[in-house]
Amino acid sequence: MIDTHAHIYLPAFKKDLDHVLDKASSAGVTDICMPAIDAQSLNQMKSVSHPAIRFHKMAGLHPCEVNHRLPDLRSMLEPLLNEEEFIAVGETGLDYYWSKDHIKEQKESFEVQLEMAKAFQKPIVIHNRNSTEDMLALVEKHQDGRLSGVWHCFNGT
Repeated sequence: MIDTHAHIYLPAFKKDLDHVLDKASSAGVTDICMPAIDAQSLNQMKSVSHPAIRFHKMAGLHPCEVNHRLPDLRSMLEPLLNEEEFIAVGETGLDYYWSKDHIKEQKESFEVQLEMAKAFQKPIVIHNRNSTEDMLALVEKHQDGRLSGVWHCFNGT
């Protein structure tokens, strides 16, 4: 079994992480994919290990972490996406549930990450919450046959 989306590197999970990973391994989990949230989470992923589980990292900026000071995503993500251990771009997308303060910046961030996924031939992990119309428009705009991935979060019909 593969857990395709786990933020197990976060400090909140550190207390019983070894126990959780042992139980996961005993249940047949062989691989865990870890999506990024922000630059700090990229470093936190390095501390997760288990002898019977392979961990796969993703590099991206979560839409809830986007604000008026959008980082230079290309310079943050490019060196990581050149590494084999980073298997996807994500998680990224649009989230209008918690706040609509930075919609323009979320769209800009998402578009940069869509382009990077294509350039580095990596799948993209999409987070979509209360933003389906805008999300579909951006995916359609960037889809040229090279874009692939999964929709991790979706609330719609």
